[in-house]
Amino acid sequence: MVGGSNPPVATELIVGFTPVGVTYCSSGAMMVAQVTRIVTPVSWAFAPEWLTVKEASELSGHDLDAMRWMIQDGAVDTRRTGDTWLIEKASLREFQEALLEVLHWWD
Repeated sequence: MVGGSNPPVATELIVGFTPVGVTYCSSGAMMVAQVTRIVTPVSWAFAPEWLTVKEASELSGHDLDAMRWMIQDGAVDTRRTGDTWLIEKASLREFQEALLEVLHWWD
């Protein structure tokens, strides 16, 4: 520490793309840090079997509107708990694999 001040610490925001985390220092200055979350097979393995829409978005890299479309279209298996939609992780994985196959159909 220099002069007894605490160094600023950035708050990590975890999402599928590159978000910006904003933290204010004790002096009131704003510090911005970009954090990229890399989704790996380990991320998939340790994710819960039923994901919230936000968790599914983070894991798959699709935005929230795309996730809502998948729910509406029946592209993924879902269940509703109160006001919260949950997406089955296995069906999201199957959708991802099918999408990849279609995108590379002629390769």
